[in-house]
Amino acid sequence: MLGVARHGSVAAAWQMLRAPARTPLFVDSWSLADAADCARAGQDPYVVGTFDPLGRLFNYPPVWLGLRYLGVTSAAATAIGISLALMTIAAMLMLFKARSWAGMLVSFFAAACWPVLYAVERGNCDQAIFFLLVAGFFLMERLRLRWEWGTGLVALLTMLKIYPIVAAFALAKGRFGAWRVFAAGVVAGVVMVLTSGRRLTQILANTPQDTWLSYGSIPLLAALHVDAHDTAMKVLPGFVALAIGLVAAWVGWFNRDRIDGFLPRFDLESPRGCIAVAGLAIFCFTFSRGSSYCYRLMFLAGVLALLVEDLERRESLRSLWLAVGFVGLVWVTPSHALLYQLYCCGTFAVSCAWLGAGLVLEREALGEKRLRQLMRVGALTGYDAARHAPPLGRRASG
Repeated sequence: MLGVARHGSVAAAWQMLRAPARTPLFVDSWSLADAADCARAGQDPYVVGTFDPLGRLFNYPPVWLGLRYLGVTSAAATAIGISLALMTIAAMLMLFKARSWAGMLVSFFAAACWPVLYAVERGNCDQAIFFLLVAGFFLMERLRLRWEWGTGLVALLTMLKIYPIVAAFALAKGRFGAWRVFAAGVVAGVVMVLTSGRRLTQILANTPQDTWLSYGSIPLLAALHVDAHDTAMKVLPGFVALAIGLVAAWVGWFNRDRIDGFLPRFDLESPRGCIAVAGLAIFCFTFSRGSSYCYRLMFLAGVLALLVEDLERRESLRSLWLAVGFVGLVWVTPSHALLYQLYCCGTFAVSCAWLGAGLVLEREALGEKRLRQLMRVGALTGYDAARHAPPLGRRASG
């Protein structure tokens, strides 16, 4: 209110917070509500933008058009935007739990960064996905639900948007973790095809790629002044990012013993560990996808929550440098400057290396934990657990 009183408009007040603003307020919420009106009028919002205030074509999965059956009209756009903002606040309150000054500072900068404010200002539905991701894993832990419920959560998120399919990596727990990830990905993919069907190509075609307020491989190659035709720029950046990501993940996996000393492990038995893996996978996937609006960086809040949790243990400051790096990414204003794009690419490479090392380390740590439990039982029963236990990898062999 002070910003509006001082600058004369809501848009100017948002600019004061470094969040790009457009008219009308909650412009993406208007897209959802107006698409419902368009479908109710018998028109196809994927083909015509007559109801949208900016003339945009609808680029969300068809499940969002079901809002019209709930009586949602364009008059509810502001209410949708406010509801999404409250979801984001609730998710942040669930995620962060800090007592030290370092933890509180990281939590504040993670929750008050401009990508989060940008998502709130636009009223973007990524906030709903972020909330469901956070609340879903906390609910699974509270009710002690099995991994099948996590598969259902990933399928639900993929039904709302395409990119959360990679959140299946958060299910890579235990001996059959790889199969669980594969099964969850297949289920989510099938659900996505069944609910979106032929609309998938229209969704991808209608999704804008704005390199000015985006991160990803396309802005990176633009900053490097790569001269390519439009068709090549839709394919080349993805291959470049995939190559960088695979090399970084391999380096992380191969050097996981060294990385373990200055990166926290992913505890996939805790909700924050699962949310961190899901958020990191979403960031890496959307970077490889080409061009994603920076409000999607809000998923790095899950990563920062894990780093805050590690800082709160007060065993070391190993997570501080990485937390500063991620906070810098979500606070620096995006640009086509080469230094900024290299910063984004470096964060992407570190994230891939962390995923490559962290998931294997988590599996080995779980195996070591089970071995210690068997050895405690063996001390009472005479059973030689070390002799009968399966190999646990390089770390356990020492």
